[in-house]
Amino acid sequence: MQILKVPYSLLYVFIVLICQIGAYSVNNDVNDVLLINIFGLFGYLMKRYQFEGAPLILGLVLGRMFENAMRRSLLLSDGIR
Repeated sequence: MQILKVPYSLLYVFIVLICQIGAYSVNNDVNDVLLINIFGLFGYLMKRYQFEGAPLILGLVLGRMFENAMRRSLLLSDGIR
């Protein structure tokens, strides 16, 4: 377990570098690296200001399904609640 002895500041830089290289190597597009940097900054700001990530992910995953179900139910009931 020698990797645990590496200082976290160096370990974070190494992980970010590997992620950026991986993002670039998939499509050979610099925009993918820009996108990973934007989402990384967004994640950092969420952690800094103590926002939970789970509700955001649930909203992104279930939001479209909820909208479709709501639209279907309103059509079936003629908009009556």
